This record gives sequence, C-alpha cells and structure tokens, in this order.
Amino acid sequence: MIVLAVYLSSTDQRSLAWILLPLGVAWGKLATWAGLRRATPGWPAGIPEILLAVSKG
Repeated sequence: MIVLAVYLSSTDQRSLAWILLPLGVAWGKLATWAGLRRATPGWPAGIPEILLAVSKG
C-alpha cells in the first residue's frame, strides 16, 4: 500500500490515487479478520460472554 501510494504520488498518475481507499479498506478488513481468527478461534460464540463481562465493568 505504501509503495503504491508513493508511486502514484510521484508519477503523473495521481488520478488513480482513488484506488488506495478501497484497497486500504479491504486490507484493514482482511487484517482484522485474520487477527481475530488466529487470536480466538471461537470468538463468534463467545460474544455474549464478552458483552456480559464488559457490561459488569
């Protein structure tokens, strides 16, 4: 992403810089999904327990 941003800003192809937003969103979603899958394999089933623990403070 950084290389693409630098390349697009240093060349005359600045009109293609709009592509960075959807690519960044996709990269962020993928990184979040992969992090959650690796950290807690059963996280969807544990959401009620997490919310209960957070609400108790």
